[in-house]
Amino acid sequence: MDNLPPKAFERLQDMPPDKQERFLQNNQRFRNLPPDQQALCKAAYGEGLRQSMAATALIFIPAAGFFLASSMTYKKDLVARPL
Repeated sequence: MDNLPPKAFERLQDMPPDKQERFLQNNQRFRNLPPDQQALCKAAYGEGLRQSMAATALIFIPAAGFFLASSMTYKKDLVARPL
């Protein structure tokens, strides 16, 4: 992983898992890495995707709370007269 240039590493992270596997099997540098570093390279895509999905889900938790809070006064807001 340390031997890959930054652009190649970014490109590798953006690839789907099947293309990553094909790229890594054809890359001579990758095959020369120790097995623990090879495993780290293979896991990079899945970990980034997992983190981005978790961050997206966390954004919706406060939104759900605000939606719930606004729904409690919705009926009163519909019949309220403007001052």
